[in-house]
Amino acid sequence: MDAGAVGGGVLVGESLGYVADGHQVAGFNTPAELGGVAVIAGAEYAPMIDGRTKRHMQVGGGVALLLALMERFGVRDALTEVFA
Repeated sequence: MDAGAVGGGVLVGESLGYVADGHQVAGFNTPAELGGVAVIAGAEYAPMIDGRTKRHMQVGGGVALLLALMERFGVRDALTEVFA
């Protein structure tokens, strides 16, 4: 159950990041990192998610946030080149 909550947080965060990336809201481009932030905030305030599940969903959102940041700054590509 814990692994599913973390995996779900990553999946939802990555999905929301792809949807949000490149759109304009009030004249600003929305970054892909908003997906992870949305999962973290959504799990915090969702009444049906509590306890360990909430924290594990937030960890998954944090992982999605870190993945988006790594992609923005080219870390993912650099790691792929090193290990390929």
